[in-house]
Amino acid sequence: MGVLTDLFFWGAAAVIFVAAINKGTFGMGFPLIATPLMALFIDVPTAVVLTLIPNVCMDIYQSFSRPWQQEDVRRLLPLIVPGVVGVLVGTKLLATLPEDTLRLCLGLVILAFAASQLMPWKIRLPRSNLTLWAAAAGVVSGVIGGVTNVFTPVTMFFYAAELEKTAFVQSIGAVFLAFKLTQVAATYHFELWTATLAMLSVPLAGIALLGYWCGRRIQMRLPETTFRWGVLVVLAIAGLSLVLRGLGG
Repeated sequence: MGVLTDLFFWGAAAVIFVAAINKGTFGMGFPLIATPLMALFIDVPTAVVLTLIPNVCMDIYQSFSRPWQQEDVRRLLPLIVPGVVGVLVGTKLLATLPEDTLRLCLGLVILAFAASQLMPWKIRLPRSNLTLWAAAAGVVSGVIGGVTNVFTPVTMFFYAAELEKTAFVQSIGAVFLAFKLTQVAATYHFELWTATLAMLSVPLAGIALLGYWCGRRIQMRLPETTFRWGVLVVLAIAGLSLVLRGLGG
């Protein structure tokens, strides 16, 4: 890793702030924006590590955006538990699997899903098998996220389940929190953390929370239909970004 100068810090702060506004507005998309932009100046593992603590802080805030209901817990546990295992497996596979191929495949799946939502027919999940779909989404998202740092299949699951806006935001916040805490532990295990990165993460987390708060103000003014279209646009951008990164690898 190169020397982290004051100029880099303020550049990273600007990237974190903009990415946090997006997350506050749509409940997701922070690592998708922050990681590749910071990776223009530093190596990818360092960029990933620098986004973790700001991401965790925002996910804590997001997870408690409204009172928890018993139905919320029943919905999330079948997804989180297999997903955490998937994150550990994905992190372990990171050093051995062709990352570009995985990015390309994931990107194509996301783009296909986003395109399907523009058709007269929609992908909808049957309520009777929702637990099974949740477990499958957790495992797939965990493994892929461990390798690529993108957990978009979780967002696709909740979108297809047609959760209302506040439940959608809280649910993916809780899932992302569990996955990101697992990533923190895994990256520490693989010795990707340094004292410098830990110290930089603290002020960057504060900047992220400020950007997230601004994004939440925007979200509260968005109608439900506009919000769902915004989520779909973020998904499409995520898919296109992954495809381009996969092809350019």
